Amino acid sequence: MNRAAVLIPHYNNVAGLLTSLASIDPDDPADIYVVDDGSPSPPTTDDVAAAVPGVRQVTVLALPDNVGIEGALNAGLDRIIADGYEYIARLDCGDRNVGRRFTTQIAYLDAHPHVLLLGGAALFVDPHGAPLFVRQMPTTHAEIASFMRANSAFMHPAVMMRASAAARIGHYPTGFPAAEDYAYFWRFMDAGEVANLPEVLIEYEVDPGSISRTKRS
Repeated sequence: MNRAAVLIPHYNNVAGLLTSLASIDPDDPADIYVVDDGSPSPPTTDDVAAAVPGVRQVTVLALPDNVGIEGALNAGLDRIIADGYEYIARLDCGDRNVGRRFTTQIAYLDAHPHVLLLGGAALFVDPHGAPLFVRQMPTTHAEIASFMRANSAFMHPAVMMRASAAARIGHYPTGFPAAEDYAYFWRFMDAGEVANLPEVLIEYEVDPGSISRTKRS
């Protein structure tokens, strides 16, 4: 068992899931938790284990019904916290890790015990993987607090959080459809210190039909 687990919600996007899994460096330590949100044909543990490089534990939680991303994320949080992990990272289907992202975030959180939530920069790419631009996020708690008044200061698939903080803060809120991450990150800010790394941690695929683009406003 590794110290960190990566939480990946999935619904009817096996190709995107496999792309994300394959991007994880074989020497980057994190166990894998895929929460399938009631897909007609959910991925199996064997499917996931075959796609992700390196030696790590793999868990697939198949929800019997489609409950939405908030419910899928909360089911994953509950299981990862119950299984005793120290850190919880996020990744979304279609997005890709850059380098040894988990190693970088774990080292930072170990060195900064008061930071509860840590994100980073992202390289935006089109659906074919062609680079578009790098999105840098504010890095210090004060800068993040100011930025959060207008929009989320974190790239959701790039964050890593302390499991102990998530256990205290509780679930992703369900009253903010398409903005559950924004609302959740406010709770971390209220509970303690947060930060972003300047390094690019993920490649973020721009999907014109994504939830955040069609519903977030």
